[in-house]
Amino acid sequence: MPADHSIFISYRRSDSERETGRIDDHLSAHFGREAVFRDVDSLPLGVDFRTCLNQAVDRCQILIAVIGDRWLNELNKRFLSNETDWVREEIARALERELTVVPVFVGSTKSIAVTDLPTPLAALAYRNAARVRPDSDFHPDMARLIRWIENVVGEPEDRRETYVVVEGCCDRQALQQYLTTTANRLKQSGSLAIRQNIAYESVQFKQVAKILDFEPGMGMRGEALFIFAEFAELNLSTLQQFSAQA
Repeated sequence: MPADHSIFISYRRSDSERETGRIDDHLSAHFGREAVFRDVDSLPLGVDFRTCLNQAVDRCQILIAVIGDRWLNELNKRFLSNETDWVREEIARALERELTVVPVFVGSTKSIAVTDLPTPLAALAYRNAARVRPDSDFHPDMARLIRWIENVVGEPEDRRETYVVVEGCCDRQALQQYLTTTANRLKQSGSLAIRQNIAYESVQFKQVAKILDFEPGMGMRGEALFIFAEFAELNLSTLQQFSAQA
């Protein structure tokens, strides 16, 4: 089970506040609010934020550096003008302590060259990075990121699961198409597992696809659940009407 503030999110509000908020929401929903440190939610009022940030970096197991299109320009501008830059300080401190630091690129940014970084952050260019894209790519990208983070901080005890009936459905042809076109990619990302004979209340499902970390009510975007896009929500109660008892 992840420890409190084991995941530290570093970002620039002027660069990726909206994207970081969405990433934070998904990480907090999966690992628990207390496992994720982000300044806007985790800094108590009235404390010395400098001490609090340093302590949070020292305590975390993994630092997620969210990097958007304006991140590098802002970094170099502050470095050259000798301005205090807490984003630079957070990442440099984590690198110095040899913590797991994951660059997460958002927007059109895909990489950073070592020659573009000040010396204290040079090692960031060599850290294996992730991308979190918008729209239909967001959920698969977050699923992959979450799997990697779990390798560092551990899995939450109450891992959320959404089951999708793939046998005994009224439209078996559509569901078969769903499996053949998406199952391999979902398995590769660690988001899909097939389970046999799953019992839920009085219903016995012959075969189900288990999709991890999906959040109902998010517009049903993404390849994982396109078959059920007509539903406002997707849960086992909704799907019982499409299931057949064994």
